[in-house]
Amino acid sequence: MNTKKDLRNTIIHALIITVICAILVLLFQEKIAYFIEYGQGIDLTTPALLFPAVSLIILAYTSRFLALADLVRRLHQEYQEFPDRVILAQIRNLRRRIMLIRDMTATAVICMLLCIACIFLIFAGMEFTGAVLFGISLIMIIVSLGYSVWETWISVNALNLQLHDVIEAEERKKEQKE
Repeated sequence: MNTKKDLRNTIIHALIITVICAILVLLFQEKIAYFIEYGQGIDLTTPALLFPAVSLIILAYTSRFLALADLVRRLHQEYQEFPDRVILAQIRNLRRRIMLIRDMTATAVICMLLCIACIFLIFAGMEFTGAVLFGISLIMIIVSLGYSVWETWISVNALNLQLHDVIEAEERKKEQKE
């Protein structure tokens, strides 16, 4: 299996996201401080607003994962009985999708954890650090949704493989009748 490669890619993605977050914090440090000091600030309820949304997103991701796990089991059994290039392509496609769902879920969970840390920091009187963590949590949910779009595109490719197989079979039937 490619678990070492998958782990390496996940670590690389996490490092890229961390660097982007650090750059954004440095770029907007003064604006965040100004917003906290002279603006309306950030209170305990602001990060708490993400809890229901992120919880529903994680639930949707779990549902996707369970549906794919069932499909992988069925395709694996079907491939064991009747090896076919289309089934193999679908299995490869599903593997990529499962890895993306893993990353989607991980970034959504990190978002939730950062929101909890943000609430704690605001409660402890560390508004600036709490605001920075809240900003990073927003970036994490954006990344998670980006992975979701990527996974959806891959899903469409899988459906096109399935439809292509059906269309080929119909065309062969038409040619045999003629």
